[in-house]
Amino acid sequence: MNFLIISIILTFILVILSNTYFVTKNYKKLNSNDMKKANLILKIVRISPIIVLSTMVIIIVVYLRTKCIIRLSHAWVVMQFWIFSTLFYVTSILIRTTKKSAMILSAIFMLLSVWIAIYLTPLNHYESLLNNINIIIVNILAFIMLCIAYFVIIVLQKKL
Repeated sequence: MNFLIISIILTFILVILSNTYFVTKNYKKLNSNDMKKANLILKIVRISPIIVLSTMVIIIVVYLRTKCIIRLSHAWVVMQFWIFSTLFYVTSILIRTTKKSAMILSAIFMLLSVWIAIYLTPLNHYESLLNNINIIIVNILAFIMLCIAYFVIIVLQKKL
């Protein structure tokens, strides 16, 4: 199970980077309305992790005092999958006019990311799925996902 989770996360990273490369390579062919929509979404996604994590820290520390570390890790990991689903959505709307197969791949990964985020949202699913994995490894992978997400956001915003 550990290998499966790590390979899924690495596959997500590889696909979002390849989609970003495709968008930046073909940005002259993109629709201007799609670029405006994508830019607005990317601005929102850029600030949302700060707001979400601040809110979650306050809620967990003030109200939910049991399992603080697990709850923070849970919020951190689930947030990364929501961010990735948004980035897959943005890349799919940007490349829908240029290459249909890349758009379909991006849409599939978007749905997969949404499904993983929804599945992991209950704390008991998160704990049962990640019970054999050291929590530090999961948090490091989530941090790598966040770094990749911000890299993708910055690259896309420069091109749009």
